[in-house]
Amino acid sequence: MGQVHIVGVAALLLIASSDVAFSATPKSDLVIDVGGIQLELGMPQDDALARLATLYDLRHQDSAPGNWTVVRRGGPSYDFLGSLSFQDGKLAFVTRSWDSLHDQTTNDLALALHRALKSLPAGQARTCIISTSVTGIVVDTTLQCGRRKFSILASTDGSTTASINETISLDR
Repeated sequence: MGQVHIVGVAALLLIASSDVAFSATPKSDLVIDVGGIQLELGMPQDDALARLATLYDLRHQDSAPGNWTVVRRGGPSYDFLGSLSFQDGKLAFVTRSWDSLHDQTTNDLALALHRALKSLPAGQARTCIISTSVTGIVVDTTLQCGRRKFSILASTDGSTTASINETISLDR
């Protein structure tokens, strides 16, 4: 019964995530929604930044030319919404945050999902590639589906904030 519950919760989380991720049908796998703003890989930098600047604060990463962080206005707290990277004036990489999860229950859920997906047989051909890793107390479950990558992060002791992030990139 415990395994069925974990798999059921994992399936529910993945279905719920896909409903949110694709609420507006993207015209291609190059499109991602960041805070309600649709961005497309390859679009001009000025266009992408102008769209986001209407609603959010953009912070240029001085140490990494072409990289920007998108945060919600009116902090603190300054909620991280995502990050962008541009190459040759075109959008090349986007990470979108699916909100930080701040309580122990969601951390436990992320851990359960991590364990459930880790139990799948490795090395079989799939539409999506699932990988898991552990670095110290942080567990990372990744689903790579074409250009899209979903990362589910949690700590084994609940000391750090769990999170779910989505990334698209021109590199597959």
